Amino acid sequence: MLVELGAMQALIGLLRDGDDSGRIVVGNALGIVASHVDYLRPLAEAGVIPLYMELLRGNDAPGKEIVEDVFCVLAVAEENAVLIVDHLERVLEGNEGQETKAAAIDVIWNLSGYKHLIFVV
Repeated sequence: MLVELGAMQALIGLLRDGDDSGRIVVGNALGIVASHVDYLRPLAEAGVIPLYMELLRGNDAPGKEIVEDVFCVLAVAEENAVLIVDHLERVLEGNEGQETKAAAIDVIWNLSGYKHLIFVV
C-alpha cells in the first residue's frame, strides 16, 4: 500500500541524498520492498543499483550487509543480475578498498549459488 502511495520514490530520494545512517535504514526498507517480486524491475529502473553500490563503498558494515542481501533479492530478475555483476566487476577492477572488494566478492559468491544466475556470474 505504501508503494502505491509513492513511498518507493521517496525512499529512493532518501537513499540518494540522506545521511549515512539514514541511507542504511532506507536501504533496508527498500530491500523489503524488493522482496515483493512486482517491484524488482521498477526499483532497478528507478536507479537503485548504483545507489546501493555507493552504500557498498561506504564504511558501515551494516550497510554492506544490507547491500549484499538486497542485491541477492534484486538479482532474481536476470537483467538486474547482469547490471549488478557489471557494477561489482568494476569494483574488483578498480581502486576500491579491501573491505569494498571483499563485500563485492561476497555478493558474487552468493549470486553464484543461484542456479538460474550461474551463467551471469
